[in-house]
Amino acid sequence: MGKLTTQYLGLELKNPVIAGASGFTGNIKSIKKLDEAGIGAIVIKSLFEEQIIFDANKTLKSGGIVYGYDDIDDYVGFYEKKHSISKYTELIKEAKKTVTAPVIASINCASSGQWTSFAKKVEAAGADALQLNMFILPFDTKKSGQEIDDEYVKTVAMVKELVSIPISVKLSYHFSNIFQIINRLGQAGADGFVLFNRFFSPDLDINTLEHTSANFFSDPAENILTMRWIGMLYSKTTKNLAAATGVHSGEDLIKMILLGADAAEVVSTLYKNKPAVIGEMLKTLEEWMDNQKFDSISAFKGLKSQKDSLNPEVFNRVQYMKHYGELKK
Repeated sequence: MGKLTTQYLGLELKNPVIAGASGFTGNIKSIKKLDEAGIGAIVIKSLFEEQIIFDANKTLKSGGIVYGYDDIDDYVGFYEKKHSISKYTELIKEAKKTVTAPVIASINCASSGQWTSFAKKVEAAGADALQLNMFILPFDTKKSGQEIDDEYVKTVAMVKELVSIPISVKLSYHFSNIFQIINRLGQAGADGFVLFNRFFSPDLDINTLEHTSANFFSDPAENILTMRWIGMLYSKTTKNLAAATGVHSGEDLIKMILLGADAAEVVSTLYKNKPAVIGEMLKTLEEWMDNQKFDSISAFKGLKSQKDSLNPEVFNRVQYMKHYGELKK
């Protein structure tokens, strides 16, 4: 199994399969099962700033006539935040005592002001690295795309100044220039990037006229977008790249590494196929490496990236139009 090791965020992982933040990584029992199944690293279920604020507001609203005074409201809000963060840091501490795989904390904040205080606490709890899940919704019509990009960069720089553990940034593909934002975030201190974030998508039931959620789990077909950008970014950044969304099998994992990924985060396949899928993915990877005569992950990482491709133009969007333009009637 030694030949499956990979370097990610300055950590040596025994293999490139990482359990992404989810319910599977939100309690010690399931975290232990992932470790026993052979996972390479574990991203602890995200600490959401929005959820902390929601819980605090819920408590305030349920407090009756006592609440409504500024000093008491401030105390209750402070207590709820402290309680939520304490539970999260305790989970990190317990995970570090229980598993052998590296433990990566994950924070999902809606405002830049909360990142720094959360980040220092998870580092103190013993996390081996920190993943920042960042997405600033462009709801403000007065804020330009450049200003939003600047906020991402500012946030990463602030966190990097306060913690010494490696930082990865999980991004969406909603940028006008992904190359530029990754370059700027790398200069601000990001050690790696996870591509791409997958968000809640609203759907509509036309019979009940109720809003519902669409495609809760990812589909393997969704990894096409990730493959393109991993392949293009491999030669354009010295930072680590981890694939996310649509990595369900050993074959998917192999493709991502061939295109330049150091590792891949999996979630949906854990829900669909249970932690046993980890062993299946690793078996597929190892057997493929034996057949292809590769003795290490680094031996084939990026072998089919845009940089080393004999046909690099396949990564360019214009090829989609050419393909259909050449179809005969």
